[in-house]
Amino acid sequence: AVTTAVTMECAGNGRALLSPRPINQPWGLSAVSTAEWTGTPLAALLAEAGLADEAVEIVFTGLDEGVQGDEVQFYQRSLTIEEAMRPEVLLAYEMNRDPLPPPHGYPLRLIVPDWYGMTSVKWLDRIEAVGEPFEGYQMVSSYRISRSADELGEPVTLLKVRALMAPPGIPDFLTRQRPGQAGSGGASGKGLGRAGRHRARRGQRRRRRALGRRRSGRSGLAVCLDRVVIHLECHARPAHTQRPRHR
Repeated sequence: AVTTAVTMECAGNGRALLSPRPINQPWGLSAVSTAEWTGTPLAALLAEAGLADEAVEIVFTGLDEGVQGDEVQFYQRSLTIEEAMRPEVLLAYEMNRDPLPPPHGYPLRLIVPDWYGMTSVKWLDRIEAVGEPFEGYQMVSSYRISRSADELGEPVTLLKVRALMAPPGIPDFLTRQRPGQAGSGGASGKGLGRAGRHRARRGQRRRRRALGRRRSGRSGLAVCLDRVVIHLECHARPAHTQRPRHR
């Protein structure tokens, strides 16, 4: 068995903010999370089963059934042989060291790191090798990026970067600017004003004191990256005061 942490994001994350809004689950920006998945590498199973030379894709069929495109169908997605044989692709049966919860695909699901979540088929029922590109509804008519209703668009595949960058430091209460923030004068404190420079100097002194602390019952790790100093502390509790974990 293999356990790996994978961040998964729904391809429709943020669709509720689009205009016009697609008729589908109205996701805001919360359809993304990270979990530890435990399972068997798919490549090992495919190698043991033996793939014919003419196989070009692997089709995964889930047990979720619905009506799309005016026809009843099961959810199906495919991967090329090359993608399916990546060592990190799993057939997962545990999530965060527990059996898969029903909403996450119990008893078995596919996990494909680096791809949007629609590729990681849940409630897995069948795995098939096919000799031509699979053209099921979820591959051809859905999960595509287009700019107009009559445009086929490009298929959704690998995760795109979605990030918010902020400078280090504690923001000023009123202005919400941080020492070193663009437009505030840089890390030296220039342009912050007398009060701002005083706060910046106090922050620097606190960081220096933090780096020099060596108190009993604490262990620390300091990492200095140019102007940015990160200090991590571990506060150990006596055994009789340890709180039980709630799962």
